[in-house]
Amino acid sequence: MKPKCHQKITKKAIQIYLDNCQNNLAEDLQHNKWSVRMGSSDADTSPLITRAKNWHFYKENDFLIPFKGKLFGFPITYTPTSDEIFSHLVAQLKTEIVNGNTEEMFLWVGRILHHIQDMSTPSHVVPIFHGPFIDIEEGADNTKDAFEEFSAAVIKEVLIDIVYDKPTLNNLVNDSGLSLQENYVLSAENTLTLLFEGNQSKIDCMIDGQPKKIGFDFFWKKNDQSLDDEESKHGFGHYGILGNRFSDTSEIKVPPHRYKISYDSYLGIYRQLISKMVQDSTKTLSIIAGMLPA
Repeated sequence: MKPKCHQKITKKAIQIYLDNCQNNLAEDLQHNKWSVRMGSSDADTSPLITRAKNWHFYKENDFLIPFKGKLFGFPITYTPTSDEIFSHLVAQLKTEIVNGNTEEMFLWVGRILHHIQDMSTPSHVVPIFHGPFIDIEEGADNTKDAFEEFSAAVIKEVLIDIVYDKPTLNNLVNDSGLSLQENYVLSAENTLTLLFEGNQSKIDCMIDGQPKKIGFDFFWKKNDQSLDDEESKHGFGHYGILGNRFSDTSEIKVPPHRYKISYDSYLGIYRQLISKMVQDSTKTLSIIAGMLPA
């Protein structure tokens, strides 16, 4: 997700939390909203060398492990998954809570929310390698992710329409008993379930002029170790037969068939994932509230 999208999702989650909670976190959060929003976007860019070698993908399989490569011609070890850096952020948050450094604490809160939100982004969870700055190998597909580009175009209007009923709100702002790390994993696994399991894992599509439903593996496919490319070797999946074309409403020709997906169909799954990001972010705030001294 683009930094500005992370900021918008974070802003929405903060407002939901403040509208439904009156506690120590809410009082401080009201005065430090900007720090949280800045932290949620800074996680993608600062510090730059740390970001370059620590990628934000979910450890969906055991092949996603650190490996040696080069950055600007210099040897470097890349860590493809974000679980270790997430644990580091949680440790930093705990330190700032103990130290009572409120402003610094909320910057870490924002960075934590960034990673939680990534766990509802298909290409981060499947995961599928995308740049645009670093190649796994020369000539690797490091283009911009179409889902993230679509998000940047429509997120403002979608967030305005997101409203939750009272039972959902109560569930979001009450203590779940989860740790932050458990919440991170649960968020990713729930996204994989949404994308690949059951009737919900379908999108309406015209195939050769006939209305059908297709699975999201037409867009995002999990790792296949039978493939011999570097991305697969390192645990990454690939874009499906429709390619990196989420949001493309033109006719997509993949012989022997022709596929056409409407804007509303794309928007439907996007709404589900963005709503999930907001819910998971709000739930994260409630977990952090439980970490504060009484």
